[in-house]
Amino acid sequence: MTWTRKVQALTLLKPVQIWSFVPTLFFFVPTPWEWIGSVLGPLYYPMRLFWGATQGQAEWWVMVPGAIVPGVAIVWLLHRLERTVYT
Repeated sequence: MTWTRKVQALTLLKPVQIWSFVPTLFFFVPTPWEWIGSVLGPLYYPMRLFWGATQGQAEWWVMVPGAIVPGVAIVWLLHRLERTVYT
């Protein structure tokens, strides 16, 4: 029983690891594609702030979508959880 749960956890974590690596790829693409790709995940915005800070361009306005996008995702997930659990 424990082996099946470990295998299930590994199968769920592998896409999460790949998904968290995607914002790193946007460092190497031109700026318009960078902003289009930022919709894919909330990890992009803290990384964008870090990249700007290392280049001496602290773009603090990036934290606004960095707070909104994960907030919307959390609210959506909570609503989905409530529908799943309570229906």
